[in-house]
Amino acid sequence: MCVPFAIWSLLRSLFKKWGGSANISRIFGIFAVALLNAFMLGCIKSPRLCGAILKGSSRFPFYYTKTLPPTLNFMSFFHRFLPQSKQSQRLSNAPQRRRNRRLRWIHKWGGLFFTFFLIVFALSGIVLNHRASLSEMDVPRSVLPPEYRMQHWNLGAVKGTLRMSSDSILLYGENGLWLTDSAHTAFTRFDRGLRPGADNHLVANVVRTRSGQLFAVTTFDAYQWNYVSQTWQRLTERFRPADRMTDAATKGDTLVLQSRSELFLATPPYQRFERIQLKEPTNSTIGRFTFRTLWMLHSGELFGAWAQYFVDFLGVILIVLCITGVVLAFFPKLLKRQRKRQPQGKSAWRSIFRSSLQLHNKLGVYLLGFLLLLTLTGMFLRPPLLIAIATHRHQPLALTHENNPNPWWDNLRMIRYDRHHNRWLLQTPFGFFTTRDLHVAPTKLEHEPPVGFMGTNVLLQEDAEHWIAGSFSGLYRWNARTGQSVNLYTGQLYVAPKHQGIPDFTYSVSGYSTDLGKRPVVFDYNRGAEYALGRPSKPEAPESSVDAVSYLRADFSEMPTVVRDGRLSLWRVALETHTGRIYTFLPNLVVQLFVFLSGVFLLTVLVSGFILWRRFHRFAKSR
Repeated sequence: MCVPFAIWSLLRSLFKKWGGSANISRIFGIFAVALLNAFMLGCIKSPRLCGAILKGSSRFPFYYTKTLPPTLNFMSFFHRFLPQSKQSQRLSNAPQRRRNRRLRWIHKWGGLFFTFFLIVFALSGIVLNHRASLSEMDVPRSVLPPEYRMQHWNLGAVKGTLRMSSDSILLYGENGLWLTDSAHTAFTRFDRGLRPGADNHLVANVVRTRSGQLFAVTTFDAYQWNYVSQTWQRLTERFRPADRMTDAATKGDTLVLQSRSELFLATPPYQRFERIQLKEPTNSTIGRFTFRTLWMLHSGELFGAWAQYFVDFLGVILIVLCITGVVLAFFPKLLKRQRKRQPQGKSAWRSIFRSSLQLHNKLGVYLLGFLLLLTLTGMFLRPPLLIAIATHRHQPLALTHENNPNPWWDNLRMIRYDRHHNRWLLQTPFGFFTTRDLHVAPTKLEHEPPVGFMGTNVLLQEDAEHWIAGSFSGLYRWNARTGQSVNLYTGQLYVAPKHQGIPDFTYSVSGYSTDLGKRPVVFDYNRGAEYALGRPSKPEAPESSVDAVSYLRADFSEMPTVVRDGRLSLWRVALETHTGRIYTFLPNLVVQLFVFLSGVFLLTVLVSGFILWRRFHRFAKSR
């Protein structure tokens, strides 16, 4: 192999000595080596040796052939038709091996880094799929991060109030029912008879009829207060709603309870309830929000209970993939130690490793499509992908639970009775509707108050024309006749934005009360009880970095320890964990994008694992 190179070097040096140009010497050397190689190939019968000779002659003079046209590089041309040695094959496959190593590194270390979060995702997702079954299980707020402990009536502690008498006020919200005096000096529980569990103590509304009968609506039930036994009596068995309860309203002594899909009307003595399925609106079409459809597809609810159990099964599969992945990552070192101690014979570590590899590959490959669908649908439920579908609507999908004959299915959120105009007001994700008779088709309002993406939390009538509407987008005084809305924090007239973006949650109104003093008290979800000033003002704290604020802290009462030390439902803890909000040690931007970033991470791990399986394990049995 070195003979052609030696002859070529000798001829080139002689030609230079005789004064030939460098280019002519290079060309002369190429032709000389080609002739010598052709002569030697004619004398040698071994194809492998011929390939080695051509390989040597084509590699060594490469630095002078790279400047020549490709048609003159004869050695590379002849080299393609001869069998290559193992060394040359390794050199030609070097880029492919580098890509494979990179994929292995991504799949291994990306999966190991994501293992903890993925197991938490799977466990919390399984809990989220069974809210009703786990409604009686809760967690003390004291074991959660400090951000989940109530301070100054925040975190939805108060949604509304009801004056029971001249010296007693009832407060209700996420922390249950509490009775206090007019001076707000003592707070006692008012939840005797309610089902146990924080989710069953989440009160949506408390209403009173003209005759003084008291009713409360929680997440899954409706109750009537028994003045004789001083307990709440459960009414849900009398009308058996198909889904969760949302609100209640009264018209004189007539009671109307509302679930997410139907209304239930009763009159004294409230023993029998009429189930009312609202007719389709006359001037609007109610479809389905894409966000809600993707939510149901992600949980499996879109196709029924069997699909929810299948999604639970996928959660278990993700946990198994994480465990087997950890085994595959760290067991090779244990196997090496085992081989040194026991060179021959069977090993339990080897069988565990082999079984884990087979289980990891089969589960990951056979269920890859479902895992990818589960990941993608979850990514669209949080920013930034949520912004793209937040307002998108579509018609109900066939062969799914969306294709329901009830046009209001899963769309009813709030109901109020307008006593000045003798009409019912219905709030839905598609806007506000009104009707004088619940048996008549409602009509969509032309003018609506500003409402956040998560719906209305406050809707209180002030007079014949004005309503107080509060949500996570702020607090407004809405003129139902003209449609104008005034921001009660800033005093400015509301102008609808041209493009929807991520809300800033500066004024996240979760409750409102006119019974706690001379001024109405607004309950912000983050800051707690405060007064809306109606204009920008200098903050009280001189060291504050904010130039001006539009609220003032309302010290109507210090939050008692018995009220502050509440509990959070297991379902709610799972929701906070599943969305990443519970990781309060992370920057706010990372928390907002946690689901999206986790989805990208999981997609990368899944796709890289599938590519590696196709390249190395697809035909393992045949090999």
